[in-house]
Amino acid sequence: MTLSIKSEGLNYTVVGNGENLCLLHGFLENKEIWDPFLTNLAKHYRVISIDLPGHGESSLLAAGNTMVDMAHAVHSVLRECGIAKVKFIGHSMGGYVALAYAETFPQEVMGVLLMNSTPEADTLERKELRKHGIKVAKTNYEALISMSVVNLFTQKFRANLEEEIQQTKNTALATSQQSYIACQEAMALRTDYSNLFKQALFKKKIVLGAHDTLLDSSHLTHKFSNQNVEVVVLDGGHMLHLENPNDLMKHLIQF
Repeated sequence: MTLSIKSEGLNYTVVGNGENLCLLHGFLENKEIWDPFLTNLAKHYRVISIDLPGHGESSLLAAGNTMVDMAHAVHSVLRECGIAKVKFIGHSMGGYVALAYAETFPQEVMGVLLMNSTPEADTLERKELRKHGIKVAKTNYEALISMSVVNLFTQKFRANLEEEIQQTKNTALATSQQSYIACQEAMALRTDYSNLFKQALFKKKIVLGAHDTLLDSSHLTHKFSNQNVEVVVLDGGHMLHLENPNDLMKHLIQF
Protein backbone atom coordinates (compact mmCIF):
# COMPACT_ATOMS: atom_id res chain seq x y z
CA MET A 1 0.00 0.00 0.00
CA THR A 2 1.17 3.54 -0.61
CA LEU A 3 0.06 6.58 1.35
CA SER A 4 0.71 10.07 0.03
CA ILE A 5 1.84 12.63 2.59
CA LYS A 6 2.14 16.24 1.49
CA SER A 7 2.73 15.09 -2.09
CA GLU A 8 5.44 12.69 -0.94
CA GLY A 9 4.98 8.92 -1.25
CA LEU A 10 5.42 6.74 1.85
CA ASN A 11 5.36 3.01 1.14
CA TYR A 12 3.97 0.54 3.68
CA THR A 13 2.34 -2.86 4.08
CA VAL A 14 -0.17 -4.24 6.56
CA VAL A 15 -0.55 -7.93 7.41
CA GLY A 16 -2.17 -9.98 10.18
CA ASN A 17 -4.74 -9.31 12.87
CA GLY A 18 -4.58 -8.42 16.53
CA GLU A 19 -2.72 -5.79 18.54
CA ASN A 20 -1.11 -3.13 16.35
CA LEU A 21 2.64 -3.44 15.85
CA CYS A 22 4.62 -0.98 13.72
CA LEU A 23 8.04 -2.04 12.40
CA LEU A 24 10.59 0.65 11.58
CA HIS A 25 13.81 -0.28 9.80
CA GLY A 26 17.20 1.35 10.22
CA PHE A 27 19.40 3.73 8.23
CA LEU A 28 20.03 2.65 4.60
CA GLU A 29 17.58 -0.25 4.95
CA ASN A 30 13.95 -0.72 3.95
CA LYS A 31 10.91 -2.55 5.27
CA GLU A 32 12.04 -5.80 3.64
CA ILE A 33 14.37 -6.47 6.59
CA TRP A 34 11.24 -7.58 8.44
CA ASP A 35 10.05 -10.04 5.78
CA PRO A 36 11.54 -13.17 7.47
CA PHE A 37 9.66 -12.28 10.67
CA LEU A 38 6.27 -11.29 9.25
CA THR A 39 4.69 -14.75 9.09
CA ASN A 40 5.24 -15.38 12.80
CA LEU A 41 4.50 -11.84 13.93
CA ALA A 42 1.27 -11.73 11.91
CA LYS A 43 -0.04 -14.68 13.94
CA HIS A 44 -0.10 -12.40 16.98
CA TYR A 45 -0.31 -8.84 15.64
CA ARG A 46 -1.63 -6.57 12.96
CA VAL A 47 1.77 -5.63 11.57
CA ILE A 48 2.47 -2.36 9.77
CA SER A 49 5.91 -2.16 8.16
CA ILE A 50 6.96 1.13 6.63
CA ASP A 51 9.67 2.37 4.28
CA LEU A 52 10.89 5.42 6.20
CA PRO A 53 11.35 8.68 4.24
CA GLY A 54 14.23 8.49 1.79
CA HIS A 55 14.40 4.70 1.98
CA GLY A 56 12.97 1.86 -0.09
CA GLU A 57 10.10 3.21 -2.16
CA SER A 58 9.44 6.21 0.08
CA SER A 59 10.59 9.71 -0.89
CA LEU A 60 12.38 12.14 1.37
CA LEU A 61 9.95 14.55 3.01
CA ALA A 62 9.90 17.96 1.37
CA ALA A 63 9.59 19.99 4.57
CA GLY A 64 12.31 18.23 6.60
CA ASN A 65 13.64 14.85 7.64
CA THR A 66 14.35 15.06 11.36
CA MET A 67 13.37 12.13 13.57
CA VAL A 68 10.29 14.15 14.58
CA ASP A 69 9.42 14.81 10.93
CA MET A 70 9.65 11.08 10.27
CA ALA A 71 7.52 10.37 13.33
CA HIS A 72 4.80 12.63 11.91
CA ALA A 73 5.01 10.76 8.60
CA VAL A 74 4.60 7.45 10.43
CA HIS A 75 1.67 8.94 12.33
CA SER A 76 -0.04 9.77 9.05
CA VAL A 77 0.34 6.16 7.92
CA LEU A 78 -1.12 4.83 11.16
CA ARG A 79 -4.00 7.29 10.97
CA GLU A 80 -4.69 6.11 7.43
CA CYS A 81 -4.87 2.58 8.85
CA GLY A 82 -7.26 3.69 11.59
CA ILE A 83 -4.73 3.01 14.33
CA ALA A 84 -4.80 4.99 17.58
CA LYS A 85 -2.79 2.64 19.83
CA VAL A 86 0.41 0.93 18.74
CA LYS A 87 3.61 -0.82 19.78
CA PHE A 88 6.86 -0.15 17.93
CA ILE A 89 9.89 -2.23 17.10
CA GLY A 90 12.65 -0.07 15.67
CA HIS A 91 16.02 -1.14 14.33
CA SER A 92 18.79 1.44 14.87
CA MET A 93 17.46 4.68 13.29
CA GLY A 94 13.97 3.18 13.37
CA GLY A 95 14.27 3.16 17.15
CA TYR A 96 15.06 6.87 17.15
CA VAL A 97 11.92 7.52 15.10
CA ALA A 98 9.86 5.39 17.50
CA LEU A 99 11.14 7.43 20.44
CA ALA A 100 10.35 10.69 18.64
CA TYR A 101 6.85 9.30 18.07
CA ALA A 102 6.53 8.45 21.77
CA GLU A 103 7.45 12.00 22.72
CA THR A 104 5.16 13.58 20.12
CA PHE A 105 2.16 11.25 20.52
CA PRO A 106 2.57 9.83 24.05
CA GLN A 107 -1.04 8.70 24.49
CA GLU A 108 -0.84 6.44 21.44
CA VAL A 109 2.24 4.37 22.30
CA MET A 110 1.77 1.05 24.09
CA GLY A 111 5.36 -0.11 23.85
CA VAL A 112 8.76 0.46 22.27
CA LEU A 113 11.35 -2.21 21.59
CA LEU A 114 14.71 -0.76 20.59
CA MET A 115 16.66 -3.23 18.48
CA ASN A 116 20.34 -2.34 18.10
CA SER A 117 19.25 1.15 19.09
CA THR A 118 19.54 3.56 22.01
CA PRO A 119 17.58 6.34 23.71
CA GLU A 120 20.81 8.33 24.03
CA ALA A 121 21.78 11.15 21.70
CA ASP A 122 24.97 11.04 19.67
CA THR A 123 28.26 11.64 21.46
CA LEU A 124 30.52 14.36 20.08
CA GLU A 125 32.70 11.62 18.61
CA ARG A 126 29.74 10.03 16.87
CA LYS A 127 28.66 13.38 15.46
CA GLU A 128 32.14 13.89 14.01
CA LEU A 129 31.99 10.45 12.41
CA ARG A 130 28.69 11.37 10.78
CA LYS A 131 30.20 14.62 9.45
CA HIS A 132 33.10 12.64 8.01
CA GLY A 133 30.68 10.16 6.43
CA ILE A 134 28.78 13.01 4.77
CA LYS A 135 32.01 14.41 3.38
CA VAL A 136 33.06 11.06 1.92
CA ALA A 137 29.55 10.37 0.59
CA LYS A 138 29.84 13.40 -1.67
CA THR A 139 32.93 12.01 -3.42
CA ASN A 140 33.05 8.23 -3.02
CA TYR A 141 29.62 6.97 -2.03
CA GLU A 142 29.98 3.37 -3.19
CA ALA A 143 33.24 2.74 -1.31
CA LEU A 144 31.81 4.37 1.81
CA ILE A 145 28.74 2.14 1.74
CA SER A 146 30.74 -1.01 1.10
CA MET A 147 33.05 -0.40 4.06
CA SER A 148 30.30 0.81 6.39
CA VAL A 149 28.02 -2.18 5.77
CA VAL A 150 30.70 -4.81 6.39
CA ASN A 151 31.62 -3.19 9.71
CA LEU A 152 28.04 -3.61 10.95
CA PHE A 153 28.48 -7.39 11.02
CA THR A 154 30.42 -9.30 13.65
CA GLN A 155 33.63 -10.79 12.27
CA LYS A 156 32.74 -14.38 13.16
CA PHE A 157 29.44 -14.26 11.23
CA ARG A 158 30.71 -12.62 8.04
CA ALA A 159 31.87 -15.76 6.23
CA ASN A 160 28.42 -17.36 6.58
CA LEU A 161 26.54 -14.22 5.64
CA GLU A 162 28.21 -13.20 2.39
CA GLU A 163 24.93 -13.12 0.45
CA GLU A 164 23.17 -11.17 3.19
CA ILE A 165 26.03 -8.67 3.40
CA GLN A 166 25.95 -8.14 -0.36
CA GLN A 167 22.17 -7.67 -0.33
CA THR A 168 22.53 -5.17 2.52
CA LYS A 169 25.07 -3.26 0.42
CA ASN A 170 22.75 -3.31 -2.59
CA THR A 171 19.87 -1.96 -0.52
CA ALA A 172 22.06 0.75 0.96
CA LEU A 173 23.36 1.78 -2.48
CA ALA A 174 19.77 2.06 -3.69
CA THR A 175 19.38 4.84 -1.12
CA SER A 176 20.30 8.19 -2.65
CA GLN A 177 23.22 10.32 -1.50
CA GLN A 178 20.68 13.02 -0.68
CA SER A 179 18.86 10.65 1.67
CA TYR A 180 22.14 9.51 3.21
CA ILE A 181 23.16 13.08 3.98
CA ALA A 182 19.72 14.17 5.22
CA CYS A 183 19.41 11.24 7.62
CA GLN A 184 22.98 11.48 8.92
CA GLU A 185 22.38 15.14 9.71
CA ALA A 186 19.07 14.33 11.36
CA MET A 187 20.52 11.56 13.54
CA ALA A 188 23.35 13.83 14.67
CA LEU A 189 20.81 16.43 15.80
CA ARG A 190 18.36 14.08 17.49
CA THR A 191 17.21 14.62 21.06
CA ASP A 192 18.41 12.52 23.98
CA TYR A 193 15.39 10.43 24.97
CA SER A 194 16.96 8.71 27.98
CA ASN A 195 14.71 10.35 30.57
CA LEU A 196 11.61 9.87 28.44
CA PHE A 197 12.39 6.19 28.04
CA LYS A 198 13.12 5.68 31.74
CA GLN A 199 9.96 7.45 32.87
CA ALA A 200 7.55 6.23 30.20
CA LEU A 201 4.72 3.99 31.39
CA PHE A 202 4.51 1.97 28.18
CA LYS A 203 6.24 -1.39 27.78
CA LYS A 204 9.98 -0.98 27.16
CA LYS A 205 12.66 -3.33 25.92
CA ILE A 206 16.14 -3.01 24.44
CA VAL A 207 17.70 -5.84 22.44
CA LEU A 208 21.42 -5.39 21.80
CA GLY A 209 24.25 -7.22 20.10
CA ALA A 210 27.13 -8.23 22.36
CA HIS A 211 29.59 -7.31 19.63
CA ASP A 212 27.87 -4.22 18.22
CA THR A 213 30.59 -1.77 17.21
CA LEU A 214 28.16 1.18 17.31
CA LEU A 215 26.57 0.61 20.72
CA ASP A 216 28.10 -0.25 24.10
CA SER A 217 25.83 -3.03 25.39
CA SER A 218 27.44 -3.01 28.88
CA HIS A 219 26.90 0.72 29.28
CA LEU A 220 23.30 0.61 28.09
CA THR A 221 22.50 -2.41 30.26
CA HIS A 222 23.87 -0.64 33.33
CA LYS A 223 22.05 2.61 32.55
CA PHE A 224 18.59 1.25 31.71
CA SER A 225 18.12 -2.22 33.22
CA ASN A 226 17.03 -0.85 36.61
CA GLN A 227 14.59 1.63 35.07
CA ASN A 228 11.69 -0.74 34.40
CA VAL A 229 13.35 -1.52 31.05
CA GLU A 230 14.11 -5.07 30.00
CA VAL A 231 17.57 -5.18 28.40
CA VAL A 232 18.64 -8.29 26.49
CA VAL A 233 22.08 -8.86 24.95
CA LEU A 234 22.29 -11.45 22.17
CA ASP A 235 25.24 -12.93 20.33
CA GLY A 236 25.81 -10.72 17.30
CA GLY A 237 26.61 -7.21 16.17
CA HIS A 238 24.49 -4.36 14.83
CA MET A 239 22.52 -6.59 12.44
CA LEU A 240 20.83 -9.06 14.77
CA HIS A 241 18.00 -9.68 12.30
CA LEU A 242 20.57 -11.31 10.02
CA GLU A 243 23.19 -12.53 12.50
CA ASN A 244 20.92 -14.07 15.13
CA PRO A 245 17.37 -14.16 13.74
CA ASN A 246 16.14 -17.15 15.76
CA ASP A 247 16.94 -15.72 19.18
CA LEU A 248 15.73 -12.31 18.07
CA MET A 249 12.41 -13.73 16.92
CA LYS A 250 11.70 -15.09 20.40
CA HIS A 251 12.08 -11.62 21.91
CA LEU A 252 10.01 -9.92 19.22
CA ILE A 253 7.16 -12.36 19.78
CA GLN A 254 7.40 -12.06 23.57
CA PHE A 255 7.24 -8.29 23.31
